[in-house]
Amino acid sequence: MRRSTTLLGTLILSIAGSLLAAYLTYSHLFASGQCSAGGNCEKVLRGDYSTLAGIPISAFGLGLCLAVSYCAWRSLSSAEESGRFDLLLALSAAGVLPIPYLIYLQAYVLQSWCVYCLSLSAILLAALILLLRDQGTRGKQTLPTVECLAALTLILIPPLTAKATQAGIAQIKASGHGNPVVATIGERNIHLDELKRAIQLELYTKEDELRDAWLEQEILKTAAQERDLTLDEYVIQEVYGSVEVTESEIRAFYEQVRHDIPDSQTFDDVRQGIRNKIGTMKGNQALAEHVDQLKARFGYIFTLPPFERFMVDPDTRGAPTYGSEDAPVTLVVFSDFNCFHCARAHQELFELVEKHEGKIRLVYKHYPVYSDDMAEQSARIAACAHLQGKFWNVADILFESEIGEFNDSTLESLAARAGLDPALLKQQMNDSMTADIVTADIEEGRALGIYATPSLFINGRYIGYAPPEELEPMILTELEFAE
Repeated sequence: MRRSTTLLGTLILSIAGSLLAAYLTYSHLFASGQCSAGGNCEKVLRGDYSTLAGIPISAFGLGLCLAVSYCAWRSLSSAEESGRFDLLLALSAAGVLPIPYLIYLQAYVLQSWCVYCLSLSAILLAALILLLRDQGTRGKQTLPTVECLAALTLILIPPLTAKATQAGIAQIKASGHGNPVVATIGERNIHLDELKRAIQLELYTKEDELRDAWLEQEILKTAAQERDLTLDEYVIQEVYGSVEVTESEIRAFYEQVRHDIPDSQTFDDVRQGIRNKIGTMKGNQALAEHVDQLKARFGYIFTLPPFERFMVDPDTRGAPTYGSEDAPVTLVVFSDFNCFHCARAHQELFELVEKHEGKIRLVYKHYPVYSDDMAEQSARIAACAHLQGKFWNVADILFESEIGEFNDSTLESLAARAGLDPALLKQQMNDSMTADIVTADIEEGRALGIYATPSLFINGRYIGYAPPEELEPMILTELEFAE
């Protein structure tokens, strides 16, 4: 009776393991599902150690789980032992053997944990423990030939199927069927992937705006229901009803825009239009403030789903960073030293990192694609400075100063101000490595679809850019989520 219970438990565990391994394999092959949604699972799934001979390791795990399921079922359905238990024990032990190595890789090499991989390891370990407890003392048994061949076949089918699927996917992509041409401009063919990549951040921004608007409307509806009012009645009573536009405000606004008003129109002609415009602006501001108060009262929290976060590797090449390496919030900014808005953002981001000491890490990425050649030269100089450990010194100077052109004189002056070795700086500027550093950042930005600078990601959430008063609440939300 105990043996039957052990076998039934092993069968249930191995079926659960098969389902989990199948899901992992599917996620790896088709880059879909929660495991490819960013974060730690994505790092493990896309890491260099996730395949064996080009085949997802999870496919081998699937084959092993299927073999264990088959042997457990055969042992349950047959009265003869015939060495099946020993085969079952050997298969379970084979599944457990790689676990210490896989845990080592996640802990010390990838430094990321995948809950699905850990769950599969726990299932295989539980099955082995269950079998070992009921091993008992038996004489040496001959392993059944039929079951051994069947188990071997089941072990090989998933990896071979995965390999064939990978080849099929590659062939479809190569033929263009998986990435069709959606537009033609002269002799240039624009494929679907290129189009999606180019507009993904703009679509993301628009979706974010629509989502925020809908959620704020739901907050107002909740407050209106408490008062047994319709949404419109509530907004008029609680918000717009208290908005007043004074004559002095109308007159002051008129004076500001007077030069844009045709001479044929008097103040009285435009008075009502100005009043309506001021009323709309003050009403929108009052509504936003009221919604913020309701969010605080209702304990509103919005957490961006993992699959909507972008995989932005913050340290692909030892990128310049400021702040604690262990900070729970990472800000990755794509910036340009010749961009006025980037210069302002540079100072604002520094202040935020210092204000939340130990909580935020700032990572800089070069993206000098929307200005002139000076921007790329500035980026290269900053890359050289980073190699000398002086990146932020140079960044401060480049953002604050207007340098007409880079020549021997200006480079020496810059080196002196930033504490750089001028001879080494010249040598590095002539080295293709610094150009490669800047190019790598630009390629990453283009792959993400970045279309403006500065562009900011908060723990993978695309922000574009926002002033500190809007940015800080987003950071605090991420801190709450991380903690």
